[in-house]
Amino acid sequence: MFWPAYHVVEIMVPFFTIITATRNAAATLPRLLDFLACQTCRDFELVIQDGASTDGTVGLAEAYRDLLPALSLDSAPDRGIYDAWNKALGRGAFRENGCCFWERMTNWLRTTHLSNAGRFL
Repeated sequence: MFWPAYHVVEIMVPFFTIITATRNAAATLPRLLDFLACQTCRDFELVIQDGASTDGTVGLAEAYRDLLPALSLDSAPDRGIYDAWNKALGRGAFRENGCCFWERMTNWLRTTHLSNAGRFL
C-alpha cells in the first residue's frame, strides 16, 4: 500500500506575547517600543490594539516593525481597554507553555526583562 509523503511544517510561535492597548499614545508608546527593541531575548511578539488614534500612534508603531521580532498591529474603535485587550488576544500566537503580558507601558526598565522572566518559566 502506498502512503503519501507528508511534509511537516514547524510554525515558530514566540515564547512571550506582549499585549498593549493604545489610544493617542504617540507621546508614550516610544518608551515601550524602545525597550522592546533593545531586549536581549528576541523570542517575543508585540500585539498592539489601537483604539483609532488620531495622533500618529499607528505610524509610530509601524516605524518599529523592523526593530521587533514580531509585531501585530490593528487600529479600530473599541469600548475601552478590556475590549481592546480581548481583541488583541484573538491575534496573539500563544504557546501552550508560553507567557503573555498585558502591558500598560509603565514597568519596562531593563533590556534583560524578558530574558530574566524566561528563566523562571
